[in-house]
Formats: sequence, structure tokens, C-alpha cells
Amino acid sequence: GADVMDVTISADGDQLFILDANASLHLGRISDNGIHVTHAAQLIPHTSDNQADPAGETVPQLAEIIDRKNSRDHQWISVSASTNRAAFATSGNRIAVFDCATHNQLADLIADFGEPTDEWFTALAISPDGQTVAAACTDARLRIWSVDTSQLLLNRKYTNTVECVCFSPNSQQLVVGGRFEQLERLSLPDGNLIWSRQAGDGAYCAAFATDASTLVTGHGDGTVRIWDTSDNTQQVAMHGHATPLSVLTLADNGQTVASIDERGDVNLWNVRRQQPIGRMFTQAATHVRFHRLLIPPRQTFAYAVVSTHHGERLLKRIDLRPHR
Repeated sequence: GADVMDVTISADGDQLFILDANASLHLGRISDNGIHVTHAAQLIPHTSDNQADPAGETVPQLAEIIDRKNSRDHQWISVSASTNRAAFATSGNRIAVFDCATHNQLADLIADFGEPTDEWFTALAISPDGQTVAAACTDARLRIWSVDTSQLLLNRKYTNTVECVCFSPNSQQLVVGGRFEQLERLSLPDGNLIWSRQAGDGAYCAAFATDASTLVTGHGDGTVRIWDTSDNTQQVAMHGHATPLSVLTLADNGQTVASIDERGDVNLWNVRRQQPIGRMFTQAATHVRFHRLLIPPRQTFAYAVVSTHHGERLLKRIDLRPHR
């Protein structure tokens, strides 16, 4: 009944977490026959008008942010490694944290953008242990909260928009990137800088491989870069996109990465061999723009958020089996 804004998948590939334009969270069980929605929650009251922050000012709703036709795709939903907690944006400045087992709301996290309030989240992530939420924002700030106390632990200002937040598998570090061009790794919970690199006209997306020794990043120059986290060295910069990267997702236990650029085209890369696999989807061939692509461990079907030329944002199930 509403456009799909974002989607993510459980580590075992059995459950989808779907966020719609009305800030409702839908939990779907994956089977060979399709997706069966088992629960839906709208944790923050939604109105047709802009939602007011505590100071009475208005902030954009999710659908309104998309309607502004910003070329960047934003990450607005994240689940912990054990899949017991999900964090998702409910408006331009609010994040709800949801207990997937009890269906209870654990936290309502609010970013005080001050004046003007025409700002929003560009990315958010919940730590693998479910204890911490980090958010990147258009106001050039990185915010980190404690889930259990809803306390704001860090509010750091950068020189330009923050676009990317990514926790390490042990929840003790955070990768931060954005239009300020530096790629940073911070220790948690203190937020101290571990290392910083200037690469690829800014880092817009990132993902850790399962063993945490490999970090994959997507950049403004259209490159996908692989880093060795043990010595903080860049292993390779792979070219294949004509426009800046928006989204990275890992498959095959981190051995394969799917990248989506601002045009909505999808490429695949072999992380272990550090080389391209090839172009998977293009807007010209599919007549849709890809915003998110998820490949479960079994890889029989993939799941994607796409937009049509009519302006609809849909969840698509894609058959990956070879056709004769």
C-alpha cells in the first residue's frame, strides 16, 4: 500500500526487513514460494503533514525526501547481527529501534538539527551487538547513540555531508565517510580516530567482510576499493561505474560485493580475487532504477528495491537460476 523506501536481510537469508514510505516496518519470511509478511509495525505516529520535532519545527518525511529527487540513495534500515534488533528511520530526524522477538520499541532517537530543520539522515547503522546506533546526516554531522539509554554518545561535525557509517563485526569500530573526502575509522565508544585516508573523491558506502580483515568501500569517482584492515592499506581500486557509488552489499560470506551507482546500474565484484565479475543490471536494459540489491546465502533469488518510470518504488524478487 506504499512505496518501499529500503530493505535489508537477516544474516541467514530467511527474513526481510522492509521500510515503506509511511515509516512502517514490515517483517517478511522468505520461502521458495515468495515472501510472507509476518508483522508490520508503525512505531512513530505518522501524519500526512511533516512531523514536528520536540521544538515544534517540522522535518521531512521519508517519502518527501525521495520526492526531492536527490540523486543519492540513502540507507534507512539496519539490523543487528543476531537479528534481534532493527533500527530504521521514521522521518527526517528520528530513528526507532525495534525488538524483533517481542515486537516492542526499544528506543526513539532524535537528531536535533536546530535551524534550519531542512536536514535528514543519509545513512544509519546498528552495531552487530545491537547496543549502538550511528547515523550520517546532511548537516555534516555524525551522531552515535546508546540503544539502551537513548543517550547521544557522539555528535561530531565534519566539513561536508556525512554519507556513510559502517560498524566493524565486533562492534568496536566505526567506518565513516562522506563528501568531506576522508575515509575514517573510529574506535568506540570514545570516537577516537584510528586512521584516516583520502580516497576516491569521498567515500559514500562501505561494508566489512565477515572476518573483519577486509573492508570494501564505494566512492565518488565510481571506484570500489578493498582495504586490508590489519595494516590499513588499500589493496586495489576497481573501476567500472560511470557515476558515484551509492550502495554496497556483500554476498557469499563477503566474497562477492554488489555495487549500485547513482544511475541505478549494478555491478558485481570478486572480493577475494580483487577483480570485477561484470555488469549485472543496467537501467537501460531493465527499464528500472536499482536502489538496493540483496543476495541471500542460497542465491536462488535476489531481492531488490527498484523505481519505475512511473515513479513507484517496488520490492522485486529476481530469479537467479540459469534459464535454458
